[in-house]
Amino acid sequence: MEIIRVWSFLPGDRHSANVPTRAEESEVLDSMRVLYVNDLAFIVDTLASALSDRGVESRVIGREISGPPFMGSTFIRNAISIQRSLMRARNFDILHLNYGLFGFFAFETEKPKILHCHGSDVRPGNSLKTRISNLVTRHSMNAVDRVWYATTDLHPYFRNSAVPFRYMPNPVSADFFGSSRPPPTPPRVLFAVPLTYLKGADVAIEAMRILTQRHLGAEIETFSYPVVQRESVQLRRRIPAGVIGIPWTQHSEMPNLMMKASVVIGRLRLGSLGITELEAMASGRPLIVQQHGSVQGRDGYYESDPPVISCSTPLEVADAVQECLTNESFARDIGSRARQWALKYHAPGVVADQYVREYRELCEASAFAG
Repeated sequence: MEIIRVWSFLPGDRHSANVPTRAEESEVLDSMRVLYVNDLAFIVDTLASALSDRGVESRVIGREISGPPFMGSTFIRNAISIQRSLMRARNFDILHLNYGLFGFFAFETEKPKILHCHGSDVRPGNSLKTRISNLVTRHSMNAVDRVWYATTDLHPYFRNSAVPFRYMPNPVSADFFGSSRPPPTPPRVLFAVPLTYLKGADVAIEAMRILTQRHLGAEIETFSYPVVQRESVQLRRRIPAGVIGIPWTQHSEMPNLMMKASVVIGRLRLGSLGITELEAMASGRPLIVQQHGSVQGRDGYYESDPPVISCSTPLEVADAVQECLTNESFARDIGSRARQWALKYHAPGVVADQYVREYRELCEASAFAG
């Protein structure tokens, strides 16, 4: 639903210099227009309807996910496209910048701005791309009004920030919560780990090797699309024979992919939950990940810890998979509790309420400053 507000003034009126009246300011706060630079983790796509129901009009310029994350050659094209779109898009109240590498666009407007960090834009690394991204992100923080971060492991990188920052949970599409299907026969194990050392793909591949040697009668599948090209080639060669590789899957097909699994293994490094892990939980499947400590109260959001099976070594992962496959009541219980936890903290309406509260505070602060 498109919401258009047109300000009109009488000649000589004291508000004729583009300054809305108090009543009009109230109207702005009730119906806000947010311009998103990029859509990462399917956030805008998932939240658009819930935000519209709450009076927020959403528009995306830049990249919307349509292929695997190995997209290095498209950065310049995407930046040029964003620049052109931003020059034409003046009718918005808030600029929401997804991914810190694109934070330099914050210097292009005086409107209220949010820099939303998603991981590799702030996590230190040795590659030139990562170091540039870190520098751009840090510099861009000087030009925004708020900083959000998308996973709990990122909190330490903002401790010394002069800009107000907060953890903002990723929303999970209602399509995952709506799916309900008993585990498949024969059982199926899904390693939903991208082919990169950063997410623990090497640990996952060793766990696959152990599982294939145990002959549990389960099909084993793994994500096989490239992330970092050189790493992906090295890791793909180590995947055991008999393990089924899954190419890039469109997001609309992910609920079905999750429901076809008996148990899901997510990221085995970083110690936090990404969008794929949350989608597995929403689907009611037992999730095996590496979880660092408790998140209860740590980021001012969660009142309880996620019901996941935390593992760090290949042997621990293999043992946990075997337990889920051989102990049906255990797998069913942890999967059910995972779904309820995801529904409480990551359902679209729940997260949309968080967004709207922050957007409204930002608009109110801007109106006061004006």
